[in-house]
Amino acid sequence: MQLLNCLNKGFAVNKIILLAVTFFLSAVHAVNYAPVGVSVANDENEIQLSGAHFRAVIDLEKGGLISSLGMFDGLKWNPVIDDSVKAFPYLSFTAEDKSYALSDAELLDINKHDGDVFVTLISRFADQHKMFGPLKCRLVYQFCPEGAVFVDFYVECLEETFSFDKASICFEVTEKVVNADYFRNENIAKEKLIMARPSARIAFGQSPAISFTNEVEVVVQDGRNIAGEPGFINKGGSYKWILSQSKTRLVSPGVYHNTAAMGLGAGIKSTQKSSVIGQRIYHWINFASQPGAIMRAVEERMPEMTRGEALDLLKELSGKGAKYWVSNDPDKMNEVLDAIQENAKDCDRIKALAILNAITDQESWYPSNKEIDLMAQNYGSILLLHHEWMQNRGSNGNPHADYSIPRDEKELVRMIKHAHSRGIKVGLYMRGVEDYALSTMFFEKYLTKDYDGIYADWHGFTGRAVHEYLQPVEVEVHDMHYSPDGTYLPAKQYMQFTRKLRNIVGDKGFLIGHQGSMNTGVLSNLGWDADTPGEAGPTRDMFSGDVHEAVYDGFLAGNVVTPWPEESADFRSPMGAAKMAGWGFFPQILMGFNSSDGTELFSRRADASNNQWVWPYWEILSKYDWDNAEILNSPSDARRVFKCNNSSISVIGYKFTDGRILVIAANISDTAARNVEISFECNNIKALLSFDKIQSWGIKERIIDRN
Repeated sequence: MQLLNCLNKGFAVNKIILLAVTFFLSAVHAVNYAPVGVSVANDENEIQLSGAHFRAVIDLEKGGLISSLGMFDGLKWNPVIDDSVKAFPYLSFTAEDKSYALSDAELLDINKHDGDVFVTLISRFADQHKMFGPLKCRLVYQFCPEGAVFVDFYVECLEETFSFDKASICFEVTEKVVNADYFRNENIAKEKLIMARPSARIAFGQSPAISFTNEVEVVVQDGRNIAGEPGFINKGGSYKWILSQSKTRLVSPGVYHNTAAMGLGAGIKSTQKSSVIGQRIYHWINFASQPGAIMRAVEERMPEMTRGEALDLLKELSGKGAKYWVSNDPDKMNEVLDAIQENAKDCDRIKALAILNAITDQESWYPSNKEIDLMAQNYGSILLLHHEWMQNRGSNGNPHADYSIPRDEKELVRMIKHAHSRGIKVGLYMRGVEDYALSTMFFEKYLTKDYDGIYADWHGFTGRAVHEYLQPVEVEVHDMHYSPDGTYLPAKQYMQFTRKLRNIVGDKGFLIGHQGSMNTGVLSNLGWDADTPGEAGPTRDMFSGDVHEAVYDGFLAGNVVTPWPEESADFRSPMGAAKMAGWGFFPQILMGFNSSDGTELFSRRADASNNQWVWPYWEILSKYDWDNAEILNSPSDARRVFKCNNSSISVIGYKFTDGRILVIAANISDTAARNVEISFECNNIKALLSFDKIQSWGIKERIIDRN
């Protein structure tokens, strides 16, 4: 064993202490976790498939279904499906006193393409007495290295007709998963907006010393039933989607087709799988009032609004002080007043949006060079531009945005050039429901591949379904819908969209998604560098509780998390900074807007006082090159290389290719910790860190305390 002497450095701000400890390990190297393709092997009755964090077996004797599924938690493999539960996808039909399920299958083809493995089989349905029924099924699997599995199934009647009473598809997990130290299967999405079938979400962790290490999400894409109303049954580790619950029949040569999609997530362990690890993100919003509030005010108070009332409204909405988003220029106000009078009789949402765009200050929306300099001086490494970077930024898909025309092209080019000169990467906003945007090549025109990136609002296939439920098709912009009423979850298609985006930004570029209220599970996040929770629903309170709440609400057991803090005071506090630092979250700072309750203005200046809560954490991260690093001791990784004698201290590490390890320890309690010892052991190397005192987080005090 080699014992290392460690040089310690600690400091406290606001009574929060973040201890940065660096030591050198010449014998250890970062591990490459990037997807390298799915491997496949087969014998007479089984097909074995494996990726970096999952392995599966398709059993021909069990109908060509997945009879075994294991997931890697960083230390060991955990059985998710085995002989004790139904194989997946378990498709069954009930006719009178007989129940038919898939039986013996025949392998038709195995094909590999760009890292994916495709398996095609044909299977017969047999009853409980092993007698074949009048149905067959063709199964087409697609296994993706990101962790996605798609199963297209085509059910065909072998006789003229087949009458049946019920049909369903099942997914079950083992008792070991259900009885794990940490198990949760709650869907935290805003269900009232989702017209499609519910998804099954599972997170689990098999050690009391950690948290959730793996995520599973399963969806049935087409929500249309064969007969009767759709149904969903969730009991512990068993999930059933009802495809038919009233007497009906299949008629030859008709075929029933649907797709079962599965997302398999594991805690991210390396920058080879996410280029956002270690980054410090400023998110440029820059409007003085919420756009929705402006539009509602205009719609609610027209057409009866007089010119004087309109002027008062504009003054109310224009904000105070420096120009943020709504112009204070009197000439522009008069232009808007004329527009209001002209459209007073029939103002609808689109015309209200035209008014909204008219009062936008195009000349001063983009950050100035001085404001970018302040971001660089205050540790920024990524700058995201919200949707006002476009001249017509749309409104959540009604109407759609126009990505071909920037608000001010000269200013956009100036701003990106200056950000790059200060070492800041840039990400442009788009919506995941507006994939036609890619045809405008806005990224290729303004940004740099393998460096810059895209921030996607309305991210995820559930967001696509909700959009299709809420908004009509807009043919003029080549808007594409998969269903007329939001009943179809295009999970497979969204993976294809994700890969298009990855090809555009490059492996070293970044994709940051924001599912918002439609955060049903990990499947949409596979292949993305990070997800951004914190705006909607329970994710606003994700740092109010313990580590398990934060890990679950943020999907840390499947992706890197870049929460935005302004929606909750718990984010914007030394407590929030301590938790994010100790648990491996990388927050965003939102700039230039009013809080949703209208009580606080977040400045365009990076050095504003309400940003200072995160600086102790960001200062540490800013000292290191994050091109190639491995995460150690993440709450979503079963490997434990650090141990601490005080449970109030959260410890996480980052190992770099030159052998150095950055250790961040945070006191996540309201009591100072004394005589703290943190031990490290990895690859036969040991280290011991000792601290007389680690200050608690503070609420009011802003002091620097060196130990």
